[in-house]
Amino acid sequence: MEIGALSYVDFTAIVIGCLAIEAIALLLLWQFRRKGLKPTQTFAFLGAGASFTAALLIVAADAPLSWFAISLACAFVFHVWDMVQRWRS
Repeated sequence: MEIGALSYVDFTAIVIGCLAIEAIALLLLWQFRRKGLKPTQTFAFLGAGASFTAALLIVAADAPLSWFAISLACAFVFHVWDMVQRWRS
């Protein structure tokens, strides 16, 4: 399937690239201004989002189901890590 001129694989690759740019921007903001989220919090919530996006990419690319399950398991771990950090603060 396609989204306009892009395939789902291309689209999800672009989303993962945007997530990487967002992570770099948030980490630089923390590094130079000490504003925003701490790096561990950034990795926790972006890791969950990246894992879900990777799961979408895996489905779009018709990769094996085991890769999809691993990606969802990673999303769960990142989500739990994020929730624990939020409860502690």
